[in-house]
Amino acid sequence: MLFEWLVVLIVVAALVITLISDAGSAKKKHSDYFLRVQKPTGKAEREAAIPDANRHNGFFARLNN
Repeated sequence: MLFEWLVVLIVVAALVITLISDAGSAKKKHSDYFLRVQKPTGKAEREAAIPDANRHNGFFARLNN
């Protein structure tokens, strides 16, 4: 019986230590660091350069036949 209580105590202590260390090391979403990394200053969104696919349609149409 003493061994079971000892195992339960060790497991609960490991769980508490894990939860406390995880909460302490987690990035807070309201921190300045998170906001700077999430949206860097001086950078604009880039438009995707999608090429015109119409010139390749004939080639792929022959492959499908």
